[in-house]
Amino acid sequence: MALTASAIVLVMLVSVLAVNALYWTNKMGVFAEVPAPADMPPIALAPLPPGDAASGESLFSGEAACAACHKLEPDETDVGPSPANPAGAQPTRAPA
Repeated sequence: MALTASAIVLVMLVSVLAVNALYWTNKMGVFAEVPAPADMPPIALAPLPPGDAASGESLFSGEAACAACHKLEPDETDVGPSPANPAGAQPTRAPA
């Protein structure tokens, strides 16, 4: 589909008007300034209930079958990340 010269000019004009409108709307203070993370108040987290290690171990190895993909050793990876470092990068992945 070929655009005519007048269609291209119209698209350019609408683009310029849209950018101009955003500039002046921002200049007038319509958009609220988002506080920097240092300025934000701390988030109050609800306390966690006490854990049950025996129940967690039985879930990990038993009915939840976590152990099929996850290893407890920090440097050992099967398919899923190690619970010892859940946010760490996993360099290799192998099917279970």
